[in-house]
Amino acid sequence: MYTRIFGIFVIIVLCSCVSNAPVEVAQDTPAVKIIQKGQDAFDAGKYEQAIAYYDEVLKRFPDNPEVVISAQYEIAYIHYKTKKYSFARNECNEILAQYNTPSGALLPQQYRILASIVLNNVTKK
Repeated sequence: MYTRIFGIFVIIVLCSCVSNAPVEVAQDTPAVKIIQKGQDAFDAGKYEQAIAYYDEVLKRFPDNPEVVISAQYEIAYIHYKTKKYSFARNECNEILAQYNTPSGALLPQQYRILASIVLNNVTKK
């Protein structure tokens, strides 16, 4: 019994180390390339790694609203796809709130539509 508990503990520790590992991206990498790395990680089923790439975008490009809203939506979508509905709901609400500000009209409208769709789907669950 103790061996089994120890084995489960080791797996949990290893998984938490891997999922929290920062991604390595050259300092001069443009946002579009980091976002593509996030998409590639998502497509490969590496959701935590994808989120890490999007977090990197948020850290490096906080003054670029188009890039920020894109990364925020992708994180919300990953949470939706991985059934972390409360995270997805909160994130979609935050995205939609940005469109209700004076500068909201300048944001890419596709993320308003996509966040609304995800929020609607989450509400149904």
